[in-house]
Amino acid sequence: MTLRKQIHKPRREVISGVYKLTHKPSGKFYIGSSTDIRQRFHIHKSLFKHNKNHNKLQETYNTTNQIVDWKLQVIEICHASKLNKTEQMYIKMYINDPWCLNVMPDGRAGKRGTTTKTKSRHKIAMALLGKNTKDAKLKRPDNLVFISPTGKRYENIISVKRFAKEHNLLQSSMNSLANGMHEHIAGWTVEGGPLPDVGEVHDIWPRKRLLEHYPEYTVIDPNGKIYKTFSLWHLEQEYNMTVAKKPLSSGFGVSSRINGLNSYGQGWRLDNIPTFTIVWQGKTYTNVISPTKFCETFNIRTDRFIRYLSIPRINMRKYHIQKD
Repeated sequence: MTLRKQIHKPRREVISGVYKLTHKPSGKFYIGSSTDIRQRFHIHKSLFKHNKNHNKLQETYNTTNQIVDWKLQVIEICHASKLNKTEQMYIKMYINDPWCLNVMPDGRAGKRGTTTKTKSRHKIAMALLGKNTKDAKLKRPDNLVFISPTGKRYENIISVKRFAKEHNLLQSSMNSLANGMHEHIAGWTVEGGPLPDVGEVHDIWPRKRLLEHYPEYTVIDPNGKIYKTFSLWHLEQEYNMTVAKKPLSSGFGVSSRINGLNSYGQGWRLDNIPTFTIVWQGKTYTNVISPTKFCETFNIRTDRFIRYLSIPRINMRKYHIQKD
């Protein structure tokens, strides 16, 4: 009889608490709770894949269809017996935020019943936040400095409870922010902490503060109108188009497959994208960013335009193209 040595796999650690699921491109977010947040995130991913998540969550996911666009954050670690109350507290705090995807002002949770040691919860929380558990700990800075949405600094915070009360903020949220479990709370940040995604704060922070941390894009529409934005994704969603961000490797404009191009190859672009002026059969077309699209519309051989750009013909032709 052969005896087999039993190998006991280490039990997977779990974390019980309230989480925030954020769609990074748009800044939209969902507040939820679970006795096992990591497992709950796997469930969300499965529901996304099968188009069966909550309506608003699924609609937001379908705009990009990329699970990597979602970021999981642990808002607060708490015992299973306190999940419902804690989740409701956070949902009520965020429910009026236009980017909040929660529908009900109260959390809907089933029966809870699991516990985890504090040390283990901290390790898992750090892993979910993308930090190295060997080198990093959930520890607030010695000299705590809060920065308001407008950019005002509040130094030497001794009592988070008092500070939260004075500024009409939720104490538990500000504690989580101070401990590094949030990148921001309603636009508030900690000095020296990671920057939130621009999609989360571009409607909260004033332009002056945004300019200190994020690039501002200049976008030009097909008619030449100029738009300034810190979030290209929000502009694209608002006007149902795609901004041309880089030209083809050939330099012959941008791809003809970009969403929002009209039949003449005119569309939305960053200000560094070149345009073309095309004269075809006596009619002039300006602000063309995709001559390829123009050629497809009028059944023209693209290579003719490319050759004409490098060696302009002097004799009269029914077409003419120039790079602006």
